[in-house]
Amino acid sequence: MYAHCFRSGHIELSAHPDIEGGICIGEGTEDELTRKLDGRARMSWNDTWLIPGVPEAETGDAALDATIRFKTRMDEPLPEAG
Repeated sequence: MYAHCFRSGHIELSAHPDIEGGICIGEGTEDELTRKLDGRARMSWNDTWLIPGVPEAETGDAALDATIRFKTRMDEPLPEAG
């Protein structure tokens, strides 16, 4: 599975590595991606994941910076369950 984000900040899971208009921010099993997103993304009013800072970004560069920061966090391993 792949996690993609869009300029709106919305994050979508897909079986496809490339989605038109989306940037791939993570790859793994659906369970792994869901656990990473649950701990790192914020929820919108309609229960979809958003990258913090992207919806509020005033410029494309600011949105891209927020996306890069978020992708760096997505690449970090999940803490061990304990």
